[in-house]
Amino acid sequence: MKCGWCGKTDCQVDLLIAGPKAYICNLCVARLTPTGTENVSTKLEAEGNCSFCAANQPVFESKLIHTKGVRICKICLNQCEEIIDESSDRNTRGGNSDEQDPPDDHTDCECKKRQPSALEEEWSNLVFEAEDDNELIKNGRIWLRKNGTDEAAGEAIARLLAIKSTPGLITLGEAWLDRYPQHDSSAAVIGELLKAARSPKIIRLAGKYLKGSANVSQARPIIRALIEGPRHAGLQKKIADLLEKYPHDEGWRDALLSTSRHVRQQSENLAARWLQLNVDDSQLFNTHIYLTRSPEVIEATFDWMRSGGQTSKYLSSTLDSAISAAARYHRAILPSVLRFSRAWLKANPEHEGAGKVYAAVLSATASKTDINSAKKWYTTHLTSERSYFIISNILDLSYWGRANVDEYAVNEARRLLATKPVTSNMARLIGALVSVRPDENSIAMAKELYDSHSLLWILMRLLIRAPDPETIAKAELAYSRWKDHAELEPEMLYALLRADPRNKLALRRTKLWSKRDPSNRWIKAIKPLIQRGYS
Repeated sequence: MKCGWCGKTDCQVDLLIAGPKAYICNLCVARLTPTGTENVSTKLEAEGNCSFCAANQPVFESKLIHTKGVRICKICLNQCEEIIDESSDRNTRGGNSDEQDPPDDHTDCECKKRQPSALEEEWSNLVFEAEDDNELIKNGRIWLRKNGTDEAAGEAIARLLAIKSTPGLITLGEAWLDRYPQHDSSAAVIGELLKAARSPKIIRLAGKYLKGSANVSQARPIIRALIEGPRHAGLQKKIADLLEKYPHDEGWRDALLSTSRHVRQQSENLAARWLQLNVDDSQLFNTHIYLTRSPEVIEATFDWMRSGGQTSKYLSSTLDSAISAAARYHRAILPSVLRFSRAWLKANPEHEGAGKVYAAVLSATASKTDINSAKKWYTTHLTSERSYFIISNILDLSYWGRANVDEYAVNEARRLLATKPVTSNMARLIGALVSVRPDENSIAMAKELYDSHSLLWILMRLLIRAPDPETIAKAELAYSRWKDHAELEPEMLYALLRADPRNKLALRRTKLWSKRDPSNRWIKAIKPLIQRGYS
């Protein structure tokens, strides 16, 4: 595993964050933020998808694209910053010394033992200097004509296949695998060939690799290609067998992570089994609960919370996500999760994650008892870094019509925002306030937040609560980001038509959605807006 921007491995950096298509290290996240862009080569690009969320963002959204061709959008960059901040908080806050991660000098790590060859260095430099994918393809083909039979060519073949597969590259990849079937890059080449040309030969090579693999991280390209592509019963069984054989390999966490609704079922079935096999592991870091819709994953996560999670430093961050997931996708287990959460809060009132857990509980139930309990904790923990989640979630209850506007929460939100800068960390509070009590100040902060961080949900709140021609124009400009997004576009269409019932773009897309999914709750809610616009 290595950073797609600088090439450093997980052994050479403090934190390596995984996405479905790339990794990024904490150093490059810092360089790519607005204050650090002068230290790294970045480029605004009109085409191409984010390597983390697969969103396509045009130039006006300021997608940051490094010269290596991997991409990260502002939204994902902000999320990476939050992950790094939370990781840093865990490592720097007080606590028992035995709860801290032990120092890791990686003295036995293979990546420190092996030095790259001259040709590998040459390829790395070529990738680094390429301005975009087209230039990389052009120069990469020239490089492969000279070096395509060398073992160093594997990474180049996989990289170019990922950008654009051609018959020549496919043939070259198969020939390279004949020579170097056990090379470090062979899994990457097999994975890309599975996507480009799933021939019997490549299927056979993939099966052989999975059967003989003892390193899930190295096999990750093959596993992901099989999960994301057409189902193959024999190879799926080999993945399942590999999971049963090496259930504690940390590579599974990233290999099974998927945000695509088309492949979610395959990956979540395996993820649930992975969690079951690691139910007693206190060091388990479960990223799947943040994205899951699977009742099986939610149940497996809850089982871990009651077992290995009892002594885990990751329990609090898992708790609030498990509550939210259960409330949305597994109501049958919600009462049990809530009982566990309330007991944890009673036993851990000073924990730095208590504020987020209180917020998740009150959002799940909307009960006066839980709201009052959260308020009571908040008044005695005003300096807690995550306490503002309680205020934002109380306001959100009002936005969604589940409670009356809470004046105490409104006043606290205004007080907090008066003393803090407009950053992505305060997005929840700004969005919640502008949703229930928009005023000149909160509207200005929400607009500033959208301009700097491109958060579409903030834009939707502005369209609904504080529409104006400028906000409507921004929503239209962001069209390529929400177009054909099954989980986002209907809500955006609703917000846009709330602001402008005669909007031609929204009306055209709504007509398509009315045929595609007429039962969608947002599409059903749009009909009276359209009637109002023409009345």
